[in-house]
Amino acid sequence: LLTLVSKNINTPLLNNFDLVSGYVFDSVAGITAKDALTFFHFNSFILHYFYKLKDIFSSEYIPAYVLNMWVNNILFYFFSSSLLVSIIKTFKLKLWTSILVVLFAGLFIGTYYYNITLPHFGVTYLGLGVSVSLLLIWQYLQTKEFNYIIVLVLVFFALNSMASTGMLMSSYISFGFISVLIIKKDQNALLYAGLLLIPIVVFANQVKELISVPFLVPIIGLLAVLLVIANYIKVIKDFIYKYFYIVLIALWVILIVVSVIVVPDYFKQILHFSDIKENFDRVRDYFSFTNPYQTLLNLFHYLLLINIILNKKTRDFGLIFVFIIVFFINPFSYPILYKYTEWLYHRAYFVLFNITTLSIGIYALIGNLKNVNVVLRLPIKIVMTVLIIFFTFTNITTYENVIYIPSDDF
Repeated sequence: LLTLVSKNINTPLLNNFDLVSGYVFDSVAGITAKDALTFFHFNSFILHYFYKLKDIFSSEYIPAYVLNMWVNNILFYFFSSSLLVSIIKTFKLKLWTSILVVLFAGLFIGTYYYNITLPHFGVTYLGLGVSVSLLLIWQYLQTKEFNYIIVLVLVFFALNSMASTGMLMSSYISFGFISVLIIKKDQNALLYAGLLLIPIVVFANQVKELISVPFLVPIIGLLAVLLVIANYIKVIKDFIYKYFYIVLIALWVILIVVSVIVVPDYFKQILHFSDIKENFDRVRDYFSFTNPYQTLLNLFHYLLLINIILNKKTRDFGLIFVFIIVFFINPFSYPILYKYTEWLYHRAYFVLFNITTLSIGIYALIGNLKNVNVVLRLPIKIVMTVLIIFFTFTNITTYENVIYIPSDDF
């Protein structure tokens, strides 16, 4: 992808595709998922004009890959910081809580594996896009303002431009979000479902693994249209809202039955759900308890997620993750999803553990401490603070994944 960016900096062609004539100059350069990842074309655009400006003042040679890495580093941490500030302002966090959020959700997440060194990969930005999506959903749940849905649709398009997994992230988030809206009797839930499917349909057409599934793309497109229509037909809408739990159960059963039929070694695959994932592209071993550090870290992640679900103020938001876990991130759904997405499936954990969810988790945990005995509150807060400092310090001073370490001074 570095060469893709470099190739496109000064060329009249985009991936061997002439934008004026529409002619493809290389027969093997047909449209693929990577060609559709416009995050990298955006990088080419930025660097193209940087060199134009630089050439006015200097003839010094500057390697494109150096600029590409540094520009994205700066942008990544600018967006991360902006997101943290938004979270702190949205939840009106007190100073101590804000510090914990910045330490754990900011510095800790910000240095996951290669975030601090390789944000010129779109997948690194994917975590930020997911975080922004979830913050927009939180805002909608609080205000019911349609504007947040429009921005969410645009962010979903952006997710798709960063990595092919953006389509999966959009699908998981949409499913959980719309399920909660229907349960809460939001009268526009079906309309929103149709709108949120648009970016998913557009990008699904570029993913070869999904194209191989018979009629999947047109079926999703048709579903989007039918959902929008159903939103304005009272009888249909009332039926869906009234029997939604039955619909969910039926969908889950269908998913499992289809999985057993489509995946020959279905029951064997279930056992691989908790396999070590550290080498699977930036995904932590959330089911690994091989050492005290990993055990404490995983338990803390789960603790924050559980507190989001238990806290009254964040419960509706937490229900989104309950639906995502029940339908997608579990041993029973794993075989069929892994069949069509392979190791990219593991990026699903971005939806559960990211800047927004971990920040809200800390907020929810501190809120839930009000229900704890007064004598125990201070010790719990001290232990929580020490743990977060320990996690953050350990993460930014040690290598997390040996496959990303080219040298000792990395």
